[in-house]
Amino acid sequence: MLFPSPEGELYDLHNFRRREYTWARDAAGLPRETTLNSLRHSGISWALGAGIPASDVARLGGTSVTMLERVYAHLLVSRMESARARLDAFAVEYREQAEAAEERLGVE
Repeated sequence: MLFPSPEGELYDLHNFRRREYTWARDAAGLPRETTLNSLRHSGISWALGAGIPASDVARLGGTSVTMLERVYAHLLVSRMESARARLDAFAVEYREQAEAAEERLGVE
């Protein structure tokens, strides 16, 4: 449980919205249309966009990687492109180091 009530229990969602969320939303200057779900969606989107691994984001968001793949696939694709670029750069670096080692050893 990420945010337990002061008694260590689950919040009653209806009371939470009325007692806790509404004043916090207003104090933050957020529009009245801002919902808990929209904040969660934004947080998950930002975390994925920042490159935090999907497994960690799923745990923080209280969901599964499968759901992230279904709803946030467009953000995960960009992470895959980044991973591909890193692997390509690694392969080039590895090849250059191997060739340099062969030259030092006189291997052809």
